[in-house]
Amino acid sequence: MADKTTEFIKMISKNVKDILDERNISQKHLVELCENQGYNISQATISHIINGKKNSSIGNILAVAEALNVDIRDLLTADYSNPIKTNSNKKSITENQNNLLVSDPSDRAFNGYLGTYHILFYKTKDQNDELVKGKLTFEEDKKNKKCVAKLVIDAGERTKKEENSVTADKKYFGSLIISHSMHSAYAYLCSENIGEVCMLVFHHWYINNSSLKCTMACAITTSAGSNRRPTIHRMCITKDELSGEVLELVKGQLLLNNPEIILSEKQLDILLLDEAIPDSFKEILQRSAQKNRCVCIQESSLYDSTLSEKERIKWISYVRAQSKGQKYNKISKRTEDVLASLLGVE
Repeated sequence: MADKTTEFIKMISKNVKDILDERNISQKHLVELCENQGYNISQATISHIINGKKNSSIGNILAVAEALNVDIRDLLTADYSNPIKTNSNKKSITENQNNLLVSDPSDRAFNGYLGTYHILFYKTKDQNDELVKGKLTFEEDKKNKKCVAKLVIDAGERTKKEENSVTADKKYFGSLIISHSMHSAYAYLCSENIGEVCMLVFHHWYINNSSLKCTMACAITTSAGSNRRPTIHRMCITKDELSGEVLELVKGQLLLNNPEIILSEKQLDILLLDEAIPDSFKEILQRSAQKNRCVCIQESSLYDSTLSEKERIKWISYVRAQSKGQKYNKISKRTEDVLASLLGVE
């Protein structure tokens, strides 16, 4: 029995090491990949798995599998070059590694992703708090072996003038591509009627026999309104349409969030008077808010007429450099977990 256990440990060790060698991933990088998936694993643990020095828990092996974006069964099979297949018509994981960008829906990376979803995002005009709704569909094009993407945005109530205008037609067509190495899905969408191209990017993980229930995407689009400037925002993608309290709570995840929640003193006072919030949470909220108070300054209020335009730009830019403006916005695992919790997804 001991000999069989040792042989099994060595098999897992070899499979993990082979993948790391193929992708030129170091042990330190693998630790970071595990952390990105929400697993706290030390480099020593990774070293034990790779060197087969001792038994590793199934949890740690699962963490490594998810970090490397492979099926855990492929790590447990005796020959990694001939991994377990769930469908003889689908490519093996080794074949997929030679083509890191996958567009063929018959690839198992697409399992659970095909279908129609509801989308939500904030209007990209004048800091509007109104939400835009629509539907996003991924379906198989067997003839061309690609995943077709279709986005239909609800234009809401239209005037007679808008009903006769091509700009009221919010339909986009394109394709979905999945990257094995980047753990990401990219939906490239184009609307010839309004002359716009947009890109949706969201995290990809293997869900095999399940189906995608919800995810948060970064959307690169052109803003609404007359100025038509490049815009980056968040888009919520869910299998079921959201409404009621859940819809109101999800709004917070559509903001370009960072670890700090910035509120005005007036907003904080309103929250502290909200009877629906538990007193224990109010105490924590008030105590935390006192640690670091912030001020809000409208840029338009800084236009000093005694300075030249060049000087105004210089000093406003200087102040902005000291602000807590975000350098980037990442759809973190925490965001995905919060969204799933709000929707009751296990």
